[in-house]
Amino acid sequence: MSRTAPIAALCLLFLASPARATKDEIGQHYTGATLGAGLIAGPHILGADTAGRVGYVLGAYARFNTVMTVFAVQTQYDFSDNQLSIDGADVAVRRHSFSSSFHFHPLFLRLLTNNYFWYVVTSWYFESGAGLEITTIDSRGLDLDRTDVAGSLHVGSGFELPLDDPDDRGAFWLGVSWRYKLVFMNPHLGQLTDLDAHMVTMTLAYRYNNVSAARVKRPPELKWR
Repeated sequence: MSRTAPIAALCLLFLASPARATKDEIGQHYTGATLGAGLIAGPHILGADTAGRVGYVLGAYARFNTVMTVFAVQTQYDFSDNQLSIDGADVAVRRHSFSSSFHFHPLFLRLLTNNYFWYVVTSWYFESGAGLEITTIDSRGLDLDRTDVAGSLHVGSGFELPLDDPDDRGAFWLGVSWRYKLVFMNPHLGQLTDLDAHMVTMTLAYRYNNVSAARVKRPPELKWR
């Protein structure tokens, strides 16, 4: 295959005027374009070199994927809890996070390969975004209790796999994701100079195919079976 073929295919994807789906096609077939919502759970690892740096995070998100799953936009809320030990004192660090992310799926053209393996591979994405962090520190004896509001930036990656046939209005998807969060906050807790964190989470989402803004005829290559 010529090295220019993927570039040409990408140009055609954005420049072509896709035919509208007929009434019997709307919402019936998977084109990569979905609206979805999901839950996340997993370890929340603070950058602090101290006992208790591994806590947990729970959350939920909503996501819109474009046709062929080229790009996605996601909004997310999560709550994390870490129980630290600093200078002999127990310190609880709890955080409410509100964030928005942009996802890019670099292998989206493989969606045309038409098998389960490539559905999983094409779901792989890179993400970047920003958020608002509300962090509460309960120092339990250090007299440094406080609640701070700070901005954050994050990057990450992940992938998902369909648990049932997505070519039927929608499907449940199970995934794994990693996110590194840079939080612009100094906790003022001894040698603990930041509260940056890694999140490694399992995700469970339902993705709905009937997206009004993306009702285009599905390429025959995208047929699930």
